[in-house]
Amino acid sequence: MKVFISHPFSASPFINRLKCKQICKKHRNKGEVPICPALHFPFITKEKDNEREIIMSYCLDNLVPACDKFYLYGRSNGCIEELNRAELLGIEIIDLTK
Repeated sequence: MKVFISHPFSASPFINRLKCKQICKKHRNKGEVPICPALHFPFITKEKDNEREIIMSYCLDNLVPACDKFYLYGRSNGCIEELNRAELLGIEIIDLTK
């Protein structure tokens, strides 16, 4: 089962990538295939120019629709956009925000 990992990124890219690695390991150990934009686009270090729009289009148009389940780990603007797309597509959502 492919699962989308929605986690904030831009406030602290380095720390958030570390958190995402741990989250993805947990899902992998459950037999799931984690899809996590924070880890799939390591060339992004800061959101500048139109990089955010490009990455969000990848997520909204390709990655979220390809997943069977959606895990929400935060409430950044990007996470909310991804959540809205998952809801629109009828994907099962698990909200793990704290």
